[in-house]
Amino acid sequence: MDLLTALCGICLGSNDKRQDQQQQQQQLPLQPLSNSQPNNNNNNSYSQAASGGGGAGVYAAPPPGPPQNQNQYHQQQPSSYSQAVSHDAPGKYHHQQQPPHSYSQAVGGQQGGASTGVISQQPQFLPSDNIPASVQKPVPAPTQKELQDLSAAAQRLWDLDNNRLNPGKDFQLNLQRKTFVSNQDDMSGDKLFKSVNNDMLRKYPTYSKFLDLLPNFTSREGVAETVTDARLRDEKQFIDLVYQTSPIQYLHKYLIAKKLAPSDPTQFKTMLNKTWFELYKRRVRNDTSAFEHTFAGEVRDDTREVMGFHNWLTFYVEEKAGRADYRGFILPKTRGGRGANPTGNEHVLSFQLSWNGDVKPVSTILIGVSPEYELALYTMVFLAGKDDVNVPIIVDDVQCEVVVHRFTNNTGPKIGSAYVSIVK
Repeated sequence: MDLLTALCGICLGSNDKRQDQQQQQQQLPLQPLSNSQPNNNNNNSYSQAASGGGGAGVYAAPPPGPPQNQNQYHQQQPSSYSQAVSHDAPGKYHHQQQPPHSYSQAVGGQQGGASTGVISQQPQFLPSDNIPASVQKPVPAPTQKELQDLSAAAQRLWDLDNNRLNPGKDFQLNLQRKTFVSNQDDMSGDKLFKSVNNDMLRKYPTYSKFLDLLPNFTSREGVAETVTDARLRDEKQFIDLVYQTSPIQYLHKYLIAKKLAPSDPTQFKTMLNKTWFELYKRRVRNDTSAFEHTFAGEVRDDTREVMGFHNWLTFYVEEKAGRADYRGFILPKTRGGRGANPTGNEHVLSFQLSWNGDVKPVSTILIGVSPEYELALYTMVFLAGKDDVNVPIIVDDVQCEVVVHRFTNNTGPKIGSAYVSIVK
């Protein structure tokens, strides 16, 4: 059973969160993902923002041939998003010893367990890896203005997001009451998402493959990731799919013109994969990645702080399963907590949330945008932007900034966190 099928199978019932949770406990919907040790396969993982040194610099194309550094991993078949642990109380999880089974059947149809062997963290992208194109129309080359003004280039990406969902049509929000970063009370009794057209999520391959990635991570900061052959295939297929979309095609042209990426598509896809999925150390070796923090999220053990969690699809499926809780919207600091409230027809929202009982005081999330748009936006700012310089963009009529925190380790610059913030 894939995640979209599981989502459709969850009882819609009342929109009251507390009543939904009671119904879900009776009907046994999606089970919480492990917040402790990694499941034998796929877990929901979640990383932290990092700040610090160095820009990305000019890209050097990787040498041909197999990756030089190969690490040994125990290969195991991914389990269902809805499987793996039982939920006793917030923050308390136990493994269920259940046979793993296929998560999405999107990794070549393999149903049984995999063998143990050596897997490279950087999969090989071959010219023959053809994925049906989803570029709706020819992608323009960047203009001279866009090459000189990163904000203009970032704005062009917004115009190229052909697969974006529309508020009021493809999804409906229930914003309810305003809250503040320091407020410890839940100001909203109902869910944020009144409805989402799951047929739209099925329509675009990048959406469904993005959802396939989420169970691959473990949420505890400081726990090394378990990398399986299925996980590597998911990551590779996701990069193959997003490369066929307009935002990533434009990103590639832009970075070539800026001499920040190789022109060869195979090498560029390898570069994207490394940027987002290469593991690095946050607290222990190989416990996080740029994708993990930005799009999935993580929980810090000592403070029980939710970090990252900047993606609307992640919040939607976690809220649907009763693990994430919307606690009210937050106005930007420039309004002093006052001013016009959001209408629910915007593609961006700042709000307070909790996840498995742990609170994130504020998270700003682009809602309804495609996975390829966010990947292109944050990659562009990471590679072409400057340290500690946010990039202005307009989301609908909302003035925002793109924020990318960078740091550098012994393998080069890394994305510690990436998100948008609402200016006014």
